[in-house]
Amino acid sequence: MRSTWPLVPLLLTAFAVPQQQSPQQIQENMRRSTAAMNSGFRSAGLPSPNWKPSRLTPAQFATQVGAAVKNLKGTQARVDTRIRTSEGIAHFAGALKIQDRTHHLVDVSYAQKEPYSGRLVADGKRRWVRTGEKIMGPMTLQTVLPAVSKKPETMLFSDTSRLMFQGLTDGKDAWGPLIKSLSTMTKLTVEERRMMVQGKHYLSYRLRGTLPGKTQKAFEFVVDGQRFLPVTALTSRIDEKGASWNTHWAAAYTFGIKFPAGSFTLSSSTMEKPKKTQ
Repeated sequence: MRSTWPLVPLLLTAFAVPQQQSPQQIQENMRRSTAAMNSGFRSAGLPSPNWKPSRLTPAQFATQVGAAVKNLKGTQARVDTRIRTSEGIAHFAGALKIQDRTHHLVDVSYAQKEPYSGRLVADGKRRWVRTGEKIMGPMTLQTVLPAVSKKPETMLFSDTSRLMFQGLTDGKDAWGPLIKSLSTMTKLTVEERRMMVQGKHYLSYRLRGTLPGKTQKAFEFVVDGQRFLPVTALTSRIDEKGASWNTHWAAAYTFGIKFPAGSFTLSSSTMEKPKKTQ
């Protein structure tokens, strides 16, 4: 099987109020922005009647997902990420192209005040990393990046997608350390859901939890029960000023892909940079 869909450039849509508008126009723009920000987002970590308690433990969940991500081969995915911050909403349409640990292209995003995208590429001998508009590379595959030295729990709400695929892109699993750390901070719940779609049975697992503290924080990860790959990831928090921050990440995978030669050879001049519209 080979890929049949094109890579989608990463898009960033941010809401801003143009200058030199009437008070009525400004008020209407703010109303539309607020409505858009509140539509389609839900808080992470909430119970749902569709999910039932699972015998799978949080540690087993982490082990299975960590191994699945690290050993991905011949896999492609469409990735959609929406991020809401105190400033507005960002939408990123990206991709995963994974031949093996040393040949891959992984699009990620970062939930900062002004969200931005990133891309990690390795061609078997070299690697490149784009973070926003900054590009590092080419580097050797053994180059240790600063992100790898961060504690996983500090990346959970800002670098969610980067964290999930760190075992593949950097050779250092983040799932085990993340779940171990979170287990000391809060109670983690693992649930499962069985569904039948077009005559086929599907099993999914969900890990969720909330973090205590001055600001409300919650998270959840859903993986498919056969391959243990992340399907959706949600994080939500309320900052000190009462603003809602949310990240919704989702992936649709295709397996058995044979990538043509040169699929992962990108120089800094050919790497896509984020396009921004306001």
